[in-house]
Order: sequence, then structure tokens, then C-alpha cells
Amino acid sequence: MSVLVEERIAQLPVAFVPGTSAPKAVGLDLGLAALVTLDDGNTVDHPRLLKKYEARLARLQKELHRKQKGFSNRNLWSLRQSAWCALRASPGGSGL
Repeated sequence: MSVLVEERIAQLPVAFVPGTSAPKAVGLDLGLAALVTLDDGNTVDHPRLLKKYEARLARLQKELHRKQKGFSNRNLWSLRQSAWCALRASPGGSGL
């Protein structure tokens, strides 16, 4: 089974340099220190979501590791860790 999708994307309006009729070009630099650096020097930082939650994730994984396989308590911790990770991984998740 295959699906073919055709999407028409409208062109963006041309941005002009203030006070002139010359079109303005914008330069973007995608990097590691900053997510985006614009040509005028403004930067957008990385969200660094994993760093924010790595201590809690490490604690959940350690608790899960200590549980014995095949027991309901381990399954409970596994579900708890999975739900917590899924909540933080989704872009629209309420945990962010």
C-alpha cells in the first residue's frame, strides 16, 4: 500500500530593509552552542530538555533496575518510567 500526498506551499512575503525597497536576506546558522544564530547576532538557545530531567530519569531507572523481573512492582515502575518519559518526549506534553 502506498500513499501519495501533494501539498502546495505558499511563498512567504518578501521582507524589505526598513526605509528602502530593497529585499532583505536573512542568514541563519544552526550550531551546537546555540540552536540558531541570526545574521544580526541574535541567538536562540537549545532547549536542552534531557539535561533538565536527567537526574529524575536516572533515579527512575535505578529504582526500576532494583526491582525483580516478573513481579508486579517492577511492572508498575516500568509503566511509571515509560509514562514519565513519554510525557517529556512529546512536544505538546504538559511536562515541558
